[in-house]
Amino acid sequence: MMKTTTLPTYENVSRTTSFVTKETECQLAFESSIIFSQKSSVWLYFFDVVDFNQGSYLDLVVPTAFNNNITIPPNNGNETFGASLNIWNITALYGTYFVVADVNNDCRSDLVISNSYTSTLQVLLGTGNGSFKQYSLVSLAPSNQSMSMTAGDFHDDGRLDLISANYMTSYLGIVSGLSSIIVVDLNNDHYLDFVAMDAIQNNLKLFLGNGDGTFQNQTTILMEYNSYLGSLVAADFNNDNCLDIAMLDILNHRLNVFLGYGNASFKSMLPFITGHYNTSRSLVAADFNSDRYLDVAFANDFTGDIGMMLGNGNGTFKA
Repeated sequence: MMKTTTLPTYENVSRTTSFVTKETECQLAFESSIIFSQKSSVWLYFFDVVDFNQGSYLDLVVPTAFNNNITIPPNNGNETFGASLNIWNITALYGTYFVVADVNNDCRSDLVISNSYTSTLQVLLGTGNGSFKQYSLVSLAPSNQSMSMTAGDFHDDGRLDLISANYMTSYLGIVSGLSSIIVVDLNNDHYLDFVAMDAIQNNLKLFLGNGDGTFQNQTTILMEYNSYLGSLVAADFNNDNCLDIAMLDILNHRLNVFLGYGNASFKSMLPFITGHYNTSRSLVAADFNSDRYLDVAFANDFTGDIGMMLGNGNGTFKA
């Protein structure tokens, strides 16, 4: 039977916190630079970075919507990129989703690509020189529209497993509408769990792993009715060694934060106005200004800009 946890809508928090440090906070500044571009008819909606050719430089992996291909421009190591490797024959709906992982344990990065039109996963094994060889085509259930994929060792056997968030179909007792998924250890039992975002039902679904590839009954965190979730990330935003969850609310232009207790339960939602019309499928957490507090950044699909919110180290963010 599904277990559902309903959280209060949110709590308004006003805190004043002082910190004493001997280090000077780094001034946040970025230099604008176009390192990769595509023709205007192509929609770039997310990307990844990985060293595919073992050249000690991070290369780009860029899927394109409506063009149904993946482009990999190799990094030259001098802020420029070489001639792109293009992977075609991908029959995807509204873009291609992929995950980078070493699926055959040869210490080389491979690609697993979702083909939503054909309901398949395409496995490409990396050769270590920036090229790939076709390995296998994994058939999924019909009408499977994968909106996100991730990898993790859910059996605790040293082999990577895959989880796909399927927008149109129902798996693992999850209703349709899943648009994003992350793998974390929510309750500190050293078994991998995962969090799935349901964009249609406006909630988060938490699945605690048993370490053998099975999961406990889902726990659901309900959002406000008039919200639309865009992307999520897990990190420790208040420095208590417990994972928290942050997500973008596209409709209300907010960053919503749930502070964790370390046992897969969370405090009431903390909302922060982003000031951006964020339609992002990419949300990342990192310390961008070297103050040892995690910040968040998100890319806006349609406006073409990047939004950023600096963390205060206590689970709150500067406007």
